Amino acid sequence: MGDMDSLVEGRFQTCVILMKEHLLKMPQNSQLEFYGLYKQASLGDIETYQSRPPPAYDLVATAKYKAWKSKMGMSKTSAMQEYIDKTVHFEFTRTILVHDGDMNDDDYELEGDAVIDMNGMGMKPSTLLTERTKEEELAEAEEEKAYPLHAAARNNQLTVLEELLQPQPGEENGGGSHGPLRRDPNELDPCGQTALHLAADAGNPEAIQILVRFGANIHAADHDGISVLQAAVIAGDVETCRLLCVLGANPDQPDSDGDTPRGCAQDDPILKDLLFRASQGTLEIDDDFQTELQTIGKTAAAAAAATTTTSTSLENDIAALDEIPVDLADDEDGDMF
Repeated sequence: MGDMDSLVEGRFQTCVILMKEHLLKMPQNSQLEFYGLYKQASLGDIETYQSRPPPAYDLVATAKYKAWKSKMGMSKTSAMQEYIDKTVHFEFTRTILVHDGDMNDDDYELEGDAVIDMNGMGMKPSTLLTERTKEEELAEAEEEKAYPLHAAARNNQLTVLEELLQPQPGEENGGGSHGPLRRDPNELDPCGQTALHLAADAGNPEAIQILVRFGANIHAADHDGISVLQAAVIAGDVETCRLLCVLGANPDQPDSDGDTPRGCAQDDPILKDLLFRASQGTLEIDDDFQTELQTIGKTAAAAAAATTTTSTSLENDIAALDEIPVDLADDEDGDMF
């Protein structure tokens, strides 16, 4: 690597550190622009690492895939330089606006032309829920056929979930009357996501409860290291996050980029407080919710007894659920259970 390339890489790393605290406060399109440049600058073309796009129904993964792929063919040095240029423009504009009193240092909730001005990207803020093409809709239909458990979890089809997870009849289970489950509750889609990820992203706590009863791993992470709880935090559903925390999800579980559920919740006061209390083991549970969780634990234990599951982590999760109610405030271990 030449001296100029080394200089660019050093500046790039500095800009990455600088932008880390700002990106989560920016509009999604701006985050995705920086994400695409970062991945291209760090790894190069996406096709070397991901030969096919993620499932069409996985909107977050699809958006990230498209952002990275849009930089395909750009050299790592060029991607670094563009990342640097956008960071410099961002910091210059932000400093001026803060100095002139037009915005607070932590206020990034700008819209329309203000966002374009501030980020210098010629983009407007948008949601990941963009209109899909016919090709994408067809791809989604194919994915639903291949991964019916994921589709049922995302669409909150509770009866379908129950049917897919019921043990099969037969004597494969050591001479018992029940065979293995019809679908593996921890089955992975091409992105490495479980059905719990989809239920969390869609804000479907009832689907989460069913999946957990049948042994779904509450700590599962996809190929990007994004945990089930982080998916729920990104979606912004408080009740889903609360359920996952009570079930033992780790608010500080990092993804591949070092981001955590708690870090992603910094701009939402309610979620921020919820995840802080979860990390301290002081999350309160009302009586009705305790009864509900007891039911989950007993059903999970019954399901375990009827199947051949030997997973140590699953056995521990079931044991933890079956011990509820507990006084979380007095939990010296700080591990929720």
